[in-house]
Amino acid sequence: METPAAYTSGYFFAVPAPGLSPALADADQPASQRTFRGVAYSGEVLAEWGERFVIDLASLTLPDPCPTLLQHDRDAPIGVCTLAVTGTALTCDGYLLTNEDAQKLAASADEGFPWQLS
Repeated sequence: METPAAYTSGYFFAVPAPGLSPALADADQPASQRTFRGVAYSGEVLAEWGERFVIDLASLTLPDPCPTLLQHDRDAPIGVCTLAVTGTALTCDGYLLTNEDAQKLAASADEGFPWQLS
């Protein structure tokens, strides 16, 4: 049986902005890791190239840990997360790395930019 194109085409699903915690620190400690939490897929019907489909969350294989990439670029890792199926959604909890790309993302989120997960 051939795998449907929807499962091999590299779809990206944008959802509302994730929650991104501030870095907390006191006078004697460095800032802790920035954490984030959000919905990576809400369970809704998706459309791409004229096709409608949903992701079968019950049979989805979840990498653990899962890389978090800036703009889906494997050369721009910005964090690590854990994925979980919660009801009809795919959720993630993770933390940002301390590299330059991750720090730029955190700084722009602090200024109000509504980053999205996908």
